[in-house]
Amino acid sequence: MVGIPPGLVHIGRQLPYLVFPLLLAYASSRTWTIVFKEPAPRWLMVSTYLFPIPLGITCNILHTQLCHRREAARWGAVLAPRVKSKWPGGFDILLSIAREFRKGHIGSPFDQYCQECGPIFNFRIMFEDRILTTEPEHVKVRHSIIPLRSY
Repeated sequence: MVGIPPGLVHIGRQLPYLVFPLLLAYASSRTWTIVFKEPAPRWLMVSTYLFPIPLGITCNILHTQLCHRREAARWGAVLAPRVKSKWPGGFDILLSIAREFRKGHIGSPFDQYCQECGPIFNFRIMFEDRILTTEPEHVKVRHSIIPLRSY
């Protein structure tokens, strides 16, 4: 039996995050019309429909960072130092890695990050944490606990 494609499942899970802010914007515009007996100004309508999704994404990113900090504090842990990024989403980091990859120096940006932050660091790409370690003991433990898949 053929199951539902994973892309449709992913879209179905993400759809409420996109639809809810727009429904809230629509409800607020209808409320405006009922309360003030006239439609809302166009500038307000445009901003009401354009800003909820970026604002929701921003709030989600900030909430995730706060949760990580609180969870680390709860366990008495220290978060890995973060590579400083000039652009939102770490796109400058991604571009520098791609640029060096084209030149043939695959590990060059990571060497620079190791010199700046130490053997363990966090580089955020596309607003997600990517923890990288060059500490040999951590690599040994990781490979002894989590076996690599053979493809």
